[in-house]
Amino acid sequence: MADAKGVPHRAVERGHERPLATIVGTVSVGRLAYRHRGKVNLYPADAALNLPEELYSHGLRELAAIEASRGSFEEAKEAIGRATGVVVGHRQVEELARAAAGDFEAFYDQEPRPEAEDGEVVVISADGKGVAMRPEALRPATAEAAKKAGHKLRTRLSPGEKANRKRMAEVAAIYTVKPVPRTPAEVMASHDEGPKKAPEAEHKWLTASVADEAAEVIAKAFSEADRRDPGHARPWVALVDGNNHQIDRINAEPAGTDRRPAQ
Repeated sequence: MADAKGVPHRAVERGHERPLATIVGTVSVGRLAYRHRGKVNLYPADAALNLPEELYSHGLRELAAIEASRGSFEEAKEAIGRATGVVVGHRQVEELARAAAGDFEAFYDQEPRPEAEDGEVVVISADGKGVAMRPEALRPATAEAAKKAGHKLRTRLSPGEKANRKRMAEVAAIYTVKPVPRTPAEVMASHDEGPKKAPEAEHKWLTASVADEAAEVIAKAFSEADRRDPGHARPWVALVDGNNHQIDRINAEPAGTDRRPAQ
């Protein structure tokens, strides 16, 4: 057994264990240590078992990422406890969620996303959410407005003061969908007949950032849409919730290109 630099580890020692926090509690994983004096031990069983480097198992990591996306970290901590009986600290849940987000772009780099086919529609969806930030993380204009605003309460911000202490987190998605047209009779069909199957989003791609401006996030989405439909032969549809800034950015993207404005 040799390490990455080719140094052989010929001495094998039994009895090495490591803790692993799983969805059924903390377990002890036994493995062999391949040793060389002055070098870090090698544990090939860790790779064979696909064990994470840190304490928490992949199952707990997945659960932390799912629950953290639904609400606050404190709520995620409580949800993990209810589902598994395992106690994970608030900070640990936050770190696990951050670690999962670190693979966001790498995941999509390896995920196959074929070009749109005949009969499909390319859909661009964007949404934003204001996120309260620490003062040092505000953008210059917002930070300046926050300085001018007075504090009405000593221990927390009043509703009117929160507007100048947020950054916009922008989310954009691209996917393709095959339309399922319905006739007037199908629209008016009785419940007994059942509704026609709704179209399903396929090959979804997501991007999000609280650091980049909305224009940058939406530009990334249009770049992915261009890759899906390089000849601009398919219909494009843009979905937003009425945010005028997002609408302006979407309408501005086709300018100076051979794209037609999204509908």
